[in-house]
Amino acid sequence: MKRTVILIIVMAVVLVCLAVFLIGRHGQTDKVAMGEMLPVTQLPDQRARQIAVEMRLWLDKDMTPEQLRTLSDTGRVVFVWKDLKISNPKRAALIDSYTEQMREDLAQAYIRAHRPLPVPARFATHHDPDTVEFERLQNTAYRVAIRSKEGLAACYVEISR
Repeated sequence: MKRTVILIIVMAVVLVCLAVFLIGRHGQTDKVAMGEMLPVTQLPDQRARQIAVEMRLWLDKDMTPEQLRTLSDTGRVVFVWKDLKISNPKRAALIDSYTEQMREDLAQAYIRAHRPLPVPARFATHHDPDTVEFERLQNTAYRVAIRSKEGLAACYVEISR
């Protein structure tokens, strides 16, 4: 008799806990806890600040619930460049412009430092990125990694700390 009463109480507690969890999850919006923007002292480049603001908006307002869940669960979400150009051409153009400016800056720095040598192929011409990836670095710290196999290997923009 005592064993049956204890079993009923345990089952009731488990069911109540499960119901509370499911109800709480149902009303939950899919958001990622993102820290504040890096101060100007840590991110002084105006172009990097502009792209960081745009990437924060994308993360905060325009990602699908599935993408946010993936980022929350795994710490990263990857966008393939070909798909991104079709689904989000405005942001793709902004990212492309940013990586092109980075490439030009690196090419100019290389020319100044190594005047007689030719500029390496990665810096010499523009190449489209292959992927754009949001990565969680720590609890609320995120960065965007723009990767390319042919062009600049990676450009990183920290969007929160």
